[in-house]
Amino acid sequence: MLSKGLGEDQAPLIDDQEQRSFADGDARMMLLKPGEYAYAYNAQVVADADSGVIVAADLTNVAPDEGHLPGQVEQIRGLRTMAGLPAERPTTASADAGYFSHANPLRTVGASTC
Repeated sequence: MLSKGLGEDQAPLIDDQEQRSFADGDARMMLLKPGEYAYAYNAQVVADADSGVIVAADLTNVAPDEGHLPGQVEQIRGLRTMAGLPAERPTTASADAGYFSHANPLRTVGASTC
């Protein structure tokens, strides 16, 4: 944790497990590509398959994608409700392998027919 009130010649004490950016305290260390890490955010986007229009988005400091799928599905369900789309007219959802986890099919029951 950054200590306030230190002299110019004093370095703050940082726990070995703490990974925080001094420039952006909310950013977290994330793997960008094999062997390359940086302080970053993880953006999630849902786009309409036909038009490519972004219909939902999130920005978090949680690196793995798998935990974000249920929230994205809920956003789409909420949009469908606001738009008055009937349940008989399902929306197909697809996600890449980065969203896979054993629990996601259970947490997003009916996700293939949002």
